[in-house]
Amino acid sequence: MRAVTSLIGMLLLAGIAHAHGLDLEADHIGAAIVVTAYYDDDTPAADATVRVEDASGGIVGEGRTDERGCWSFPTPPAGRYKIRVNAGDGHVARRTITVTAPDVPLSDGPTREEFTGPMRWVYSAVGLIAIAGLTFAVQALLRRRAAGQPSRHS
Repeated sequence: MRAVTSLIGMLLLAGIAHAHGLDLEADHIGAAIVVTAYYDDDTPAADATVRVEDASGGIVGEGRTDERGCWSFPTPPAGRYKIRVNAGDGHVARRTITVTAPDVPLSDGPTREEFTGPMRWVYSAVGLIAIAGLTFAVQALLRRRAAGQPSRHS
């Protein structure tokens, strides 16, 4: 019974832990870089802090996202920049961008569609199945060990 309770607890905690992943996109629009922060359920990360640093760690810009999860700053000179979005409660997203020319993709990492799309549920299901399989394997090993040892009451 304890194994079943533990398994249910792990499954619930795994679902909660994955319930609100945070990610961001950066797009070059006109003379600005627009940062959009969003959760994996495709809701905007409103009022999140944003910080942009250059390669030497100097601050290029800081601000907060609006109700749509957006914040922008003037396009900096060509180079690599680190963007950090903090939405609180441990929700932090980081992305490195390379500024070269307008209309050239900036961000590395998954797109918004990849991060919020149906595949995230497949990854969650695979993770939960792996947790369940490992739990059952450990329980079977413990039962097998216990069966091979004499009882303390004999």
